[in-house]
Amino acid sequence: MKHKERYRAKIAGFCFILPALLVVGLLLLYPVLSSIFYSFTSKHLIKPSYDFVFFDNYIKVLTDPDFMKAFFTSVKWTICSLVGQVLVGFTAALALERIRRGKGLYRTVLIIPWAFPSIVIALSWKWILNGVSGFLPNFLVQIGLCETPPQFFSSGGLVFPTLVFINIWLGAPLI
Repeated sequence: MKHKERYRAKIAGFCFILPALLVVGLLLLYPVLSSIFYSFTSKHLIKPSYDFVFFDNYIKVLTDPDFMKAFFTSVKWTICSLVGQVLVGFTAALALERIRRGKGLYRTVLIIPWAFPSIVIALSWKWILNGVSGFLPNFLVQIGLCETPPQFFSSGGLVFPTLVFINIWLGAPLI
């Protein structure tokens, strides 16, 4: 008798969550399936009609040198960010374990990247690194490391490492 009651309770529980599972499943599946379908067509956002082009879109993308450059930049971004976040996060966690006094204060300081909305963080870094009036470029000039303020967001060699550094700073508290 108890076996039947447990079975009925499981069925009832499943029936209660079934509508939510269906909605979530549809919200996840529809965009994925429609993207796959439209990737085989000449669908344009403005034109309502389209033709099937099968693998032509994939051939165009995979033979485009700009795509391959962007793809490898994305791979480099992911590897650098993840390795940096893990190294900084674990190092900070191990260092926090050794601290006896003021541990709460240090934890609060380390969690600052999560305390503010992303837009506030982005605008803060934009101000800190601004080549004309930013704190860091002018500080580097004042202490004699540079003759002119470095352009962190417009100098080709500094943009990627600067953005990776900011991403590591933002994601390390998660680790």
